Amino acid sequence: MKFYRYVLSFPPLDWECCFLSIEEYKQSFTNKYNLNIEYYMQVIGDCQQHLVDIDNLAAITYKDLCASVHSAELRCPAMIFSIPSSDQRGSALYCIIYKLDEDGDTFIYSPVPLVHLEHDRAGEVEL
Repeated sequence: MKFYRYVLSFPPLDWECCFLSIEEYKQSFTNKYNLNIEYYMQVIGDCQQHLVDIDNLAAITYKDLCASVHSAELRCPAMIFSIPSSDQRGSALYCIIYKLDEDGDTFIYSPVPLVHLEHDRAGEVEL
């Protein structure tokens, strides 16, 4: 799977309060899924499989982060946000954000180009 990696160094992304941590997202998603299981089963599929997919996405992007930096110690838990996938089902794609503790640099992994961040693009990675 191809990802676009963006590095926001100057200025770093300092408003992590606007995003959910991956664990917060998974809890929120599970609660919402359980309110309308039939609908979400059609749009996303099985709840537990979706959560496993999110965990796998976090694992492979964190592995790339560790290979890219001297110290991958995080200032806050990994964060997640969704963007529309543009498919007929109305599903979403997920981006992962890591904020390094050492210098506050922010790494964003996205499955699609984020045009407004193109000047911060650090390359494409195959994960």
